[in-house]
Amino acid sequence: MKKHIALLFAASTLFLASCCTQHHVTVTHWEYKTVVDGDASEDKLTQLGDQGWNVVSFNPYAGTDGSRHIICLLKRPKQ
Repeated sequence: MKKHIALLFAASTLFLASCCTQHHVTVTHWEYKTVVDGDASEDKLTQLGDQGWNVVSFNPYAGTDGSRHIICLLKRPKQ
């Protein structure tokens, strides 16, 4: 019985100690870039990827004259 109480005490102490320790949260700050049409070529996006940029969204759209365009939103950790 004493062993069970001691074991329960040790387990609860470890549990409480882990709950009370501080958890450090790292906040990442981001910088953003937009790339439009001709700048959105595979070569240009590859070059930007080598610089740490990631495409997070892209949106094709039609111009007023019916031409097709694209805009890309990129982000990377702030340097």
